[in-house]
Amino acid sequence: MLPPPLPNETSADAQLPPPAPLFPRTLAFLADAALALLFGVLATRLLVPVFAADTFPVFVETLEEIAHDYRETTLSLAGGNTEAAAAFSERVVERASRPEVADAQLFLSLTLTLTALAYFTLSETLTRGASIGKKIFRLRVVSTVTGEPPNVLQSLSRSIWRACAVAPAGLLVTLLVLVDAHVPFFAFRRRAWHDRLARTEVVDARNRGNGRDA
Repeated sequence: MLPPPLPNETSADAQLPPPAPLFPRTLAFLADAALALLFGVLATRLLVPVFAADTFPVFVETLEEIAHDYRETTLSLAGGNTEAAAAFSERVVERASRPEVADAQLFLSLTLTLTALAYFTLSETLTRGASIGKKIFRLRVVSTVTGEPPNVLQSLSRSIWRACAVAPAGLLVTLLVLVDAHVPFFAFRRRAWHDRLARTEVVDARNRGNGRDA
């Protein structure tokens, strides 16, 4: 049995306000990303004593060792010691392979990703399509099917991509996010992949046109 067809967007497209300009849309995302990272740092500080009390101090100590070793290696290279770089790389790999460091990295990645996911989803859902960053630059998100603010599932679908852009999520995911960020430069009505998957669009709230008020 074939799956049901996707909802027709033609009638909704005719009612939507103009798509958001790319520059304010980028600034709005950066503002939201900064807030998501801030909440992520706060969540990390609260959760470290509960879930990473043994591993996180080792992770921080390792970073300090690598930073100190990097400064020493730079001085050695400036003095003509060409073998210092190879030795430095070996020491970085050795330190990064510590089990405590790997566990702390996983904890940090999950905490930042889940916090960013919660921030983007809730800020967009509770404000009816206008997160804090979008409110600053007078943008909003609407459903391309109904012209109304996105529902929770639509906001969650969009937020997964944006959370991966804020928190470390692996090389392949990072590359996909970078490509997705450039899709609006060429796509119809500047819809990125995450907008097309969620059936949403970022529009200019200053010019509502014939669209419905969100």
